Order: sequence, then structure tokens, then C-alpha cells
Amino acid sequence: MNAKNLFVHPVGLALAITSGIVYIVCYVGVLIWPRQAMNVLRDWIHTVDFSQISTQPSFSAISFIRGLVEIMVFMYLAGIIFALIYDMCVSHCKRLGWIK
Repeated sequence: MNAKNLFVHPVGLALAITSGIVYIVCYVGVLIWPRQAMNVLRDWIHTVDFSQISTQPSFSAISFIRGLVEIMVFMYLAGIIFALIYDMCVSHCKRLGWIK
């Protein structure tokens, strides 16, 4: 197996764009099916009953854009960190002769 280094910016951008798409789909899902969205969240986070703390979501263009930008910036940075750690792991494994 030939291991290749990852380029940090494409990885960051790919993760940011993917997260942006997921965010948009989630936003639309909550907008259309708010009760089902709470059920999904409850299923994913097993120990918290969100129905006790949830309020009617407020939807605005500003909150949508702000959330989209925040998640994309955060995931871009997460992608950069992932690529850097991946590259360090590849270098380490090459040094030990585990991969070529």
C-alpha cells in the first residue's frame, strides 16, 4: 500500500462543504418536521430528553447564515487538523517501515 500525504486545504474544504450540505439538509428537515427532528436528536443522544428543554425554533435568514458559516469554518479547521495528524501518522509509519 502506498500511503500518500493529504493536502490540508482540500481536506478542510471538502469537510467544510460536506458539513454545509448536511447543515442545510438538517435545517430544512427541522423547518418541515420539527417534532421528528427532536425525536432523531433524542435517539442520537440517548440520555437527554430534549422535549423538556426545547422551545419553538425561530427561523431567520440571519440565524441560518450564521449557523452555516460557523459550522463550515469549524469543520474546515477540523479538516486541516485531521490532515496534519494524518500526515504525521503516515510519516511515522514510513519511518518504522510499516508502509512504503
